Amino acid sequence: MAGGRPSKLNNEMLAKAQEFLSGGWKSDLDGIATYPGLMGLALYLDIHISTVEDWDKNADKSELHGKFSVIVKKIRALKKFYLVHLGLGNQLQPRVCGIMLSRVGIVEKKPDETKIIKVEGALPPALQEVVDSVNTESASKE
Repeated sequence: MAGGRPSKLNNEMLAKAQEFLSGGWKSDLDGIATYPGLMGLALYLDIHISTVEDWDKNADKSELHGKFSVIVKKIRALKKFYLVHLGLGNQLQPRVCGIMLSRVGIVEKKPDETKIIKVEGALPPALQEVVDSVNTESASKE
């Protein structure tokens, strides 16, 4: 016999989680604008965030847990999309947006500084000048 309290996860909770995913996250919580995320889902379901995480981790425990886990994955994807959308629309400060995106697994990658161009064969003179200038700049930085 399993120990602990019975799970609160039932069809009603699953329907409420689906409702949150389908736009329920847009409702204000006591005047505070929300965006999609697991903390918002926990508040919407009136459960603790650790319960949301536990139900998600136990996707193979039951059919309900599996369905809940799919909803959680979609909420995570929606959160990433929403943050990128807000960032591109300059609705979030760039630094705040960058921090939030890094916390959901989207990180800014710095471009490779190496610009040495190797070309075999003759180039038209104008293109050769560009290649030479890029190689000279790259060599001077090292």
